[in-house]
Amino acid sequence: DGGRKGGASGIWGARKKNNAGNEFILITDIKQLKKGDIVITNNGTWGHVCFMDQDYSASKYMKVLGQNQGGTSGKLPGAKVKVIDWAFKSYFLGAFRYRKWNDNNPSSFFPAKGYWGYGDTSSQIGKISAFMYKTFPSYTKKAALGNYFGKNLKASITEFQKRTGLEADGNVGPITLKELEKYGFKY
Repeated sequence: DGGRKGGASGIWGARKKNNAGNEFILITDIKQLKKGDIVITNNGTWGHVCFMDQDYSASKYMKVLGQNQGGTSGKLPGAKVKVIDWAFKSYFLGAFRYRKWNDNNPSSFFPAKGYWGYGDTSSQIGKISAFMYKTFPSYTKKAALGNYFGKNLKASITEFQKRTGLEADGNVGPITLKELEKYGFKY
């Protein structure tokens, strides 16, 4: 079975030798898989390395990105890439998750597009500030309360938008408010 699992088993087997645990969380329980995890499977000739495209589900398949398939792609012989694929869970060997993804500290990177605070009133911002501090204490600091346009509040909302994949639409914009409602925010 060495050919079937060769490449994938080699990657998974080298995890300890190369101190993968320093930078990655090593996942051996398939039920712990989350979107973005780097998954090692033993299917195909050499196994596969792919990314989870959803959190674990009860299905017998894993929705993954970057699963190599036999065939040709364009002018290149050998393999074509299926961007979205469904891999059998029975092929799961293990997975890696970047430790940085579990870091609860807000990043200093704010990639959101759009505007900040346009049309927002101080009472709206104050209400969200209090909610953000109560619900996501690691995203903001108490100092932002009472300072309606404070940099801590701006950072916390922007970080929330970044982590949920939202575009900035003002901190009381409809997209952000709808997402905050999932966490119990009532406007």
